Amino acid sequence: MSSLIDAVHSVALQAGGGRSRTWQHDNVIGIDTPLITDLEIAAALRRHEAQGRPIAAIGVVAQGHVAVDVIFGLREDLATALFTGLHDTNGPAADRESSLAEFLASTTISALAAEGVDSRLRQLSTG
Repeated sequence: MSSLIDAVHSVALQAGGGRSRTWQHDNVIGIDTPLITDLEIAAALRRHEAQGRPIAAIGVVAQGHVAVDVIFGLREDLATALFTGLHDTNGPAADRESSLAEFLASTTISALAAEGVDSRLRQLSTG
């Protein structure tokens, strides 16, 4: 679990960093360093349905208004992370949020692989 949490934090902080790891959607390029905040698990679970036993939750906000929740949990003998968009305070931004969530998830998988941690990415159905 600690490797997963560390990887997500590291990836989120680099989302506005080096060109190869910068989040981008349409004409929006994540050049700022995203803000990471701890979330109350109960509040995160009111917004999203997590699988397994939730352990911790964080919020990642890029560009000042594109928000993604990450809920960490345990399911059987697996550590899990659910990456899911919130809302854009400037209006609907499902595409941008989905893009940021997918970027964080796929880049976390790469970071874990680089550390020799076996992991996989599974997209949950949204409807």
